[in-house]
Amino acid sequence: MDEWQFYNRRRMTEIHDIEVSAYELAKASGDAVDSTSMFLSPALQAEKEHLIQMAFGDWNKPHFFLFVKLLARYGRSNLAAIAREMVKPYDEVARYADTFFTRGSELTDWDKIRKSIEKGESKLLEIQRLADQTALKIKRYANPYDDLVINYQGK
Repeated sequence: MDEWQFYNRRRMTEIHDIEVSAYELAKASGDAVDSTSMFLSPALQAEKEHLIQMAFGDWNKPHFFLFVKLLARYGRSNLAAIAREMVKPYDEVARYADTFFTRGSELTDWDKIRKSIEKGESKLLEIQRLADQTALKIKRYANPYDDLVINYQGK
């Protein structure tokens, strides 16, 4: 259970402890214990399965780092591009993003990760601002290829 998989560690540990206690009790009492034995009540077993489904067990560390890198590149609002580049379903990436921004503060390097994403998003905003300003400048001329003079002073 790695932190980027967003398991509910506290509750999963509680359920695990209950299961281990029941196993030890069954083993000590001499009951037959095999791989098919159930040591949780149906309600606890269902809760455990639900907790496992709500987490992201199939996300590994490279997926996590790629997700953070793509958030910085595309911004948190462009989940479609992130999903496309990660080759994961959009719904899964959207659910992960929602969980990531809701529970991200639980991550060890959250401040560093957040700053990286914000830095990337500020670059996107600056690029958009420059593109808008350039478009406005070009619109001022009837024939920008002939009339627009660009003074370039390179080094």
